[in-house]
Amino acid sequence: MRSARNFKPDGLQVDLTFYVAGAIVSPQYQGVRTGRYLAKEQWLVLQAVPVPLSAFAARDYIVNVLDETLRLVKAFVARRKLKVSTTTIESVLTEMLHRAPEVRIE
Repeated sequence: MRSARNFKPDGLQVDLTFYVAGAIVSPQYQGVRTGRYLAKEQWLVLQAVPVPLSAFAARDYIVNVLDETLRLVKAFVARRKLKVSTTTIESVLTEMLHRAPEVRIE
């Protein structure tokens, strides 16, 4: 059994980072986009810029970001013709999308 410290997930790893506009960061885009890819680590960074939302719209926004993340991951791997498994990240994102209605947003 692997310890948590030495655990490395199989296949592509995704880092979904949210950039909130403010004094430090002022993104020049909206939505979700692919960022840096580290081939050696099989690590893909995706960047999302949230829009101002009411609590009622937050769940829909999260669902849309997760859905777009899944779409971008598949497109990136296909476009780059990467020989990397996306099974784990697809399963995780699908499970998160499935559980989104259960999320409490206050």
